Amino acid sequence: MKYIYLAFCIVLFSFLPSDEGQLFLLIEDRGEYGFIDKSGKVIIEPYYHRLKNFSEGFAPYHDRGMWGFINAKGDEVIEARYRKTEGFVEGLALVLDRVDTKVKWGFIDKKGNAIIWPEYEEASSFSEGFAAVRNRQKKWGYINKSGKVVIPFKFEKAFSFHGGLAAVKSGDSWGYIKKDGTYQIFPKYVEVRNFSENLAPAMFGWQWGFVDTAGQTIIAARYDECTAFSEGFATVRTDFGKRYWVYVDHKGKIVFEGNFQKAFPFYEGLSRVKFNDKWGYLNKEGTYQIKPEYDEAYDFKDGYAYVKIEGKWSWIDVNGVVIWQKD
Repeated sequence: MKYIYLAFCIVLFSFLPSDEGQLFLLIEDRGEYGFIDKSGKVIIEPYYHRLKNFSEGFAPYHDRGMWGFINAKGDEVIEARYRKTEGFVEGLALVLDRVDTKVKWGFIDKKGNAIIWPEYEEASSFSEGFAAVRNRQKKWGYINKSGKVVIPFKFEKAFSFHGGLAAVKSGDSWGYIKKDGTYQIFPKYVEVRNFSENLAPAMFGWQWGFVDTAGQTIIAARYDECTAFSEGFATVRTDFGKRYWVYVDHKGKIVFEGNFQKAFPFYEGLSRVKFNDKWGYLNKEGTYQIKPEYDEAYDFKDGYAYVKIEGKWSWIDVNGVVIWQKD
């Protein structure tokens, strides 16, 4: 019966680890969503109109236009009453709720209690004990888990903290602040992204380079596109030549290249690349671990990736072996 059921399922995402160490895979069956494990066993029967990934033992579910949460057994532990929600992070979940006649963002705990009352126009999940939130005056600041404003509302835009630093926009320029709200790097960039491996992509003029946590330019701005560093490498693209993507190290040295139409960061030792309109996976030696043969592909997660082979969505392992394929 397991195989009959799977024939009607559509794979949506890569395997998702639960708090119990199992691997959960989100599936759809005739417009209803559930979870299976890597053996194909149904963990949570397809029933919900929509589901999101598990996080800290809970997954958001959608029912009759509203969102709530289920646990790893499929029990509806927080009723569907929220307009929108994100997963639990650091014990709290970001939810969009109606207060009187207005809809605002706030935070709940795992029992569904409102820990931070819905009062914000926009917000991000907690990271390193802080959440970026936007008030009615359209300014961004930061709150702690008690809901206290710890960094005043004064930014045009604010990102989450990563490695003790957060990207913020003041006026027309971006910089980085520390957790006490003072600048680590004063605003001077057109656009920035989060720090990773002590380097952050930063745009000077119309091109991207990389800066360190002191604001020093480590890799000069000469790229039209780039990704953040992951597992020692970043992928970058320039207008030179045929606009291919290449891999660089922390000093900006090209480590390997291969006429890639697109190249993504390394995850679990493998990088997703597009070559001749097909997707494959590169290892850290710059050679193909899995040759380009897929119509579509996603990054590896917990040893498995979600790919499309000749119109059929499949699960593969790190050697490219198909462990399941939709009939």
